[in-house]
Amino acid sequence: MKRYIFFAFLLALTFAFTANAQDFSRLEKLANELKQQSVDLVSRTNKDIKKDGIHSSRQIKSAFLAEQLRASVELIEKLIDSRFHISEVRYAGMVLTDLSDEFPLTGPSSFEWKEAKYTINELSRELRGLNTGANIEKIGYVENDGTILGTAIWSGMVDDNVMLSVKGERIIAKTISGKKYADGAYRFTSTIPKQKRIRVGVRLKSGRGKAIVIEQPGSENNYTAVVQVRDEEGGAKPYSIEIFWYRR
Repeated sequence: MKRYIFFAFLLALTFAFTANAQDFSRLEKLANELKQQSVDLVSRTNKDIKKDGIHSSRQIKSAFLAEQLRASVELIEKLIDSRFHISEVRYAGMVLTDLSDEFPLTGPSSFEWKEAKYTINELSRELRGLNTGANIEKIGYVENDGTILGTAIWSGMVDDNVMLSVKGERIIAKTISGKKYADGAYRFTSTIPKQKRIRVGVRLKSGRGKAIVIEQPGSENNYTAVVQVRDEEGGAKPYSIEIFWYRR
C-alpha cells in the first residue's frame, strides 16, 4: 500500500514539474514573439522619423514607445531566463501592460501596435496563471489585483475584421472588412458601470483568430469599450468571445 502511495506521489510531482516547465516555455515563446514585434516597430518608426521635413508629435512619440517596448521586453526576457520569482516578473508584466495603454492603435502601423498589445495581454495572463499556481482558465482574468465585476459572452460569425462596441448591457457588431453576417447573440451577467477606473478585458473562448480590446470605456467615449475580432484565414468561422470588466 505504501508503495502505491509513493508512486502516486511521485507521479503527481512529476506532472507538477512538467506543467511548470510548459508554463515557462509558454512565457519564453510569448516574450520572443513580443521581442520580434518590438524590433519591427522600432524599424517602422525609425523610418518615419528619418524622412525629411517636420515630424509630427505622433511620429516622435511612436518612436519613443517602440524603443521603450524593445528595452522592456529585453528586461523581461532576462527576468524569465534568470528564473526570478514569479511575483517579480508579474509586476514587470503589469508595468508593460501600463505601457501598452499608450500605444497608438490608429493610424500608421496600427495593426502592428495592436498585435503587440495582444501579445502583452497574453503574457500578462500567463503570468497571472503562474502566480496563483492554478489553472489559467480558473483565475478570473483579473489584472492589477482587481475583482471581476461582471462578464458578457458574444457569439457570431467573423470573416475578416469585426468590431464589437460594448456599452451597458448591449453589444453592437460592425463588420469592418470581409463578408457581413448577422450581429450575433450576446448575454450579460450585469451592466458595465459608468464609472472611472473601470477596465475591460477579453478572452477568445472559441475561434481560430484573435480578439483584443482596442478602446477602454471612459467619459470621452460615453463609457463604450471596443473589441476587435480578427480572422485572417480564408472563409468565415464562428466565434465565442468572453468580455469581462473590473475596477482598476
